[in-house]
Order: sequence, then structure tokens, then C-alpha cells
Amino acid sequence: MRNTGNPYADGFDEMRRWPTTFIAIRNLTTEYIALHLRVLAPSESGRQTPFAGRPHRNAFYMPHLRVSTESEYLGVAFVDGPEWIHPGDEVDATVALIYSDTGVDYSPLVAGASIEVMEGPHVVARGQILRRWTESSDWRSRPSV
Repeated sequence: MRNTGNPYADGFDEMRRWPTTFIAIRNLTTEYIALHLRVLAPSESGRQTPFAGRPHRNAFYMPHLRVSTESEYLGVAFVDGPEWIHPGDEVDATVALIYSDTGVDYSPLVAGASIEVMEGPHVVARGQILRRWTESSDWRSRPSV
């Protein structure tokens, strides 16, 4: 591979139109989980405002999940569900496990596990994992509203 001055080029199979645009060609796969959630109301120390249940103008709601009070926070992005999820709602949604390619251990997130949705130290929803699967696509390529 010719040195193009791009520090990110090493290890990629193909580049197109550098330096104007850099596109790395990779086989991407994403793990997803389907959740059933009950979003805490403000009276339960939950959120005051709704959050996006799927991409909105190419922005994602990206909280953390945890399986127990002592478990690690696991980063996710909401990619499918109701357009807006309001405090007090009970909903089904799909999240992408967005850091699995960086070595984050998502193994505690199995079907049937009880989870909490976290915003920093605050629990904003509780629920259960319905199923887990893998798709050969990038989670960021989901259509936005």
C-alpha cells in the first residue's frame, strides 16, 4: 500500500479518494438485543422528558445497560422502537451493542436477563431482554426519522 499520509490507512484493504474522502471497506456485523422496558416516571426518580426510541435526525439515544447493581455499565444505542419514549411508558425496543468490536464483554446480556437502563448513576428504566442476535450490517446505517 502506498503511503498517502493517512495515519488510519494501515490495515485497511482498500481506500477511495483520499484525502477528500476516506472510506474503509470492512465486513461489519452488529449484535442487537430486543428489550421490554418500563420507563420510570419522574415520581420514581426517572426522567422528566422523553427520549428517542430510534434514530432521530441521525442522532441516537445512547445510555448504558447494567444487569445487576455491581455489574459493568454496557454502552448501547437505541435503533428501533417507538419514535419517542415517554416517562411512565412500557415499550419494546431494539438496541445495538455498540462497543462489542472493542472488547467490551456483553456476555451478561442474555435472553431473560433483567436489566436497568442507566444515565450516569441514575436508573431511568427497568426491563428484560427478550432476545439477542447478530446481523451483518453497521448499526449506524439504520434509517433515521
